[in-house]
Amino acid sequence: MRQADKLYEYLYRSLVSQITCGVFPYGQKFPSQQQLCQWYNIGITTVRRVMKMLGDQGYIRTARGQAAVVTYQASPKAYAAALVRRRHEIIDGYKGLSLLMPVLYLEGAKRCRESQFREMQAAIDGIHEDLELPDLYRQADVFYRALLRLFQNQLIMELELDMEHFLHIPYISFPGVDDPFSLTADRLRSHLQQALKWIKEKQFSLFYEEIQSIYRETGKRVERYLDALSRHADAGPAPKQEQRWFRMRERSELYAHLAMQLLRRIVGGEFDGQTYLPSIPALMEEYAVMKNTVCRSLSLLNTVGVVETIDKKGTVLTMGQGEVSKKWVDFTSPVVQERLSLCLGALQIMALTTSACAASFPVVSEAGIRLIEEKLYSASHDRISPISVQILMGCFLHLSPYHSLKSVYRQLDTLMLWGYYLQSADEALYSSTDHVFSAMEAVFAALRQNNQAALPQAVENAFLQIYQDVRFVVSRLPLDADVLPAPI
Repeated sequence: MRQADKLYEYLYRSLVSQITCGVFPYGQKFPSQQQLCQWYNIGITTVRRVMKMLGDQGYIRTARGQAAVVTYQASPKAYAAALVRRRHEIIDGYKGLSLLMPVLYLEGAKRCRESQFREMQAAIDGIHEDLELPDLYRQADVFYRALLRLFQNQLIMELELDMEHFLHIPYISFPGVDDPFSLTADRLRSHLQQALKWIKEKQFSLFYEEIQSIYRETGKRVERYLDALSRHADAGPAPKQEQRWFRMRERSELYAHLAMQLLRRIVGGEFDGQTYLPSIPALMEEYAVMKNTVCRSLSLLNTVGVVETIDKKGTVLTMGQGEVSKKWVDFTSPVVQERLSLCLGALQIMALTTSACAASFPVVSEAGIRLIEEKLYSASHDRISPISVQILMGCFLHLSPYHSLKSVYRQLDTLMLWGYYLQSADEALYSSTDHVFSAMEAVFAALRQNNQAALPQAVENAFLQIYQDVRFVVSRLPLDADVLPAPI
């Protein structure tokens, strides 16, 4: 098991992929350091490091006081081949987007007020005939980003930023190959003005259907475009390491990733019938990590209440058995506050999008339904049960038909682990748990009745109630106000 990619590694691979696909062609000015900071929402130190790496590898030429220039040069067929090799992940990304993003824009539209209307109208007014195609798309981004900022959720903003860059592919001209991204100023202005009109008039269903249609149709045009390119270029085999469509900025340490790996295995039933987890030396060998990493992971799982490490005996599986022993947590710590914010942000995304995304999932077998129900009943049913949340997330990871959605869910799942801090909060901070119990009972009812039509909405409502409950508790802790995402 290796540490998740550092941010500079991710940025480097992302930019190399764009250069080799022709997004930044030979001789063109490369984006400035300030532009890259803004586009990727990262610091100048990371950007400078990546710029040096690109220069050292011959992708760009940099000189003090001058704009960097792209020095990588390839033929149109080579650019096309690089794009075609990414065909699967690009198409998969568009399919995942068509489920995830429209509902986020819809929910943002429902929260719009006059200040957002002015911001979106300013984006429309900034469209004119002299703008080149990339600038037209940037105006559209300004318009739609105003909807996403209303959630006060940094994860959603990172999702949108990564979407823009990972799925930004160039048009390479060949005979009979149409440009899938052709757009005129008039067409964009008309589309955005109509969208703004629907939002102001609260015709949200029309707005939602239009956004869904745009993503679906764009995905189809891109697929036809890549198929057409494949007839002009010998792409060869796809890369062994698939670039993740969505990569949240790395915030969880290696021990937390290991803890989540173990938690998924526990929740998935891999250790059913066993008293102990594998020993520390066995876990060190299996995951190729140091003893300190394993010990910290087990300590975290002890705090969550999944296991109990007994001196000179081993780590006993205790999921769903008895009360979790409380440990003191400094809620004024900036690290703790950031992690709680990430947990809330992850829960908010699931509360907003679960039902829409689950519409694409395959039908769950009766055996699968029984297994989910059994696992949920084995978990604690308290107001913020981390294990119940992990079981629900595990279902989504298993059922999602798209790599892009699995990537999102896996990262959200890991961030939700930080909710364990709230096990230490004073119970007097909690509100009534009746609504959480009712939401979970609706999930159980849908499972017992094998009502697959009702299950997505029931699970979404469960995430909603858990999010609201957790947010209420966090709001009463001694935290900075900007830790909290917006209420739903």
